[in-house]
Amino acid sequence: MQWVSAMAETPDFNAALDSVCETLQGELEGPPDVIFAYPSVAYGELVEGLIDAVDRRWPGVPVIGCVAGGVIGEGVEVEGRRALAMTAARLPGVEVRPFHLSAGGFPGRADVEGWRTVLGLPEDEVPHFIVHPDPLTCDAEHLIEGLDGAWPQGTVVGGLASGHRRPKRHTLFAGDQIYTEGVVGVALTGDLTVETVVAQGCRPIGQPMFVTRSARHTIAELDGQPATEVLAELFETLTSEERELFRTSLSLGLVMDPTAQMYRQGDFLIRPIMGVDPETGVLAVGDRVETSQVVQFHLRDGATSEADLRGLLHDYREGLAGEAPAGALMFSCLGRGEGLYGQPDLDCRIIEGTLGPVPVTGFFGNGELGPIHGRTFLHGYTTALAFFRPRNCQ
Repeated sequence: MQWVSAMAETPDFNAALDSVCETLQGELEGPPDVIFAYPSVAYGELVEGLIDAVDRRWPGVPVIGCVAGGVIGEGVEVEGRRALAMTAARLPGVEVRPFHLSAGGFPGRADVEGWRTVLGLPEDEVPHFIVHPDPLTCDAEHLIEGLDGAWPQGTVVGGLASGHRRPKRHTLFAGDQIYTEGVVGVALTGDLTVETVVAQGCRPIGQPMFVTRSARHTIAELDGQPATEVLAELFETLTSEERELFRTSLSLGLVMDPTAQMYRQGDFLIRPIMGVDPETGVLAVGDRVETSQVVQFHLRDGATSEADLRGLLHDYREGLAGEAPAGALMFSCLGRGEGLYGQPDLDCRIIEGTLGPVPVTGFFGNGELGPIHGRTFLHGYTTALAFFRPRNCQ
């Protein structure tokens, strides 16, 4: 297995494309089996020439990718400027199946056979999916529920295209075709292991609590107290710095393992606080919350996000059996990067400092997809990483 990554930052898209393809071809030990491509949305319609250019150089090799508001490659995170990042992968023993699903062509969320049929995947295969939904025309949560239901042993990871605010403006690549709606992706089966690190970048404050009264996306009581009273009491225990974060970056962590007795930072699914009703004492949350569920409030800042990613990557490195990953794809939120850290390229530097020179390519998106405790979720303010190794190297 071989992964090669390249990036070019230049206003001229054709020059960037030529440079990246030359680098990839010069380092590859043979023709690739799949190419992942992420051009800056600022290139406009010029990106549509990418498919033909790749086909002239590597006939028949499928391309998977999308435009984005920022791109990542060769240890550099380019935000708000024109750049092109691409990865070419040689995957012996792996079957590569690119796909596109129209926004209105999804099977039902629980229609397992329907999902297997539309993607042409048999029941006895365990596929891993890299997916890029258009955020304006694709119900990403419907998508991941369907993929998880049909292939519970598989891995789903990806990022939502970014850079436009109107439907059918994002350019998506799948195989040798270009699309402007729905979702593109690739199913990978065979001699392949996909391992994920999903860094949500938050730290807990206060104590874990039981939800004692809730309705759908709202919480009325925590540990028998009105939710707003709990928040007021928690605020009084915080430092001045934490109080500032409380006003701007307060989130709620939902414990994912109901059998757990103790909770670590990565045991929570982080969801935003959508609003507070001071008259009723009800708290609105960006996900469904069940009565008796354990929750804990969280804060997000640059230092916490950095420490979270470092810790998760350290744990991943310590748990590796066999050889290091051959390559990685990285899908990060537009709200991270230099705006969060106050310095560029920090997530990439953390990855290289922890794992060494693993080829990493990706982009900043309108949302990130990755698993928490075995179930795929749509995240925000997160970095989702997929690491690739041969299955037989473990």
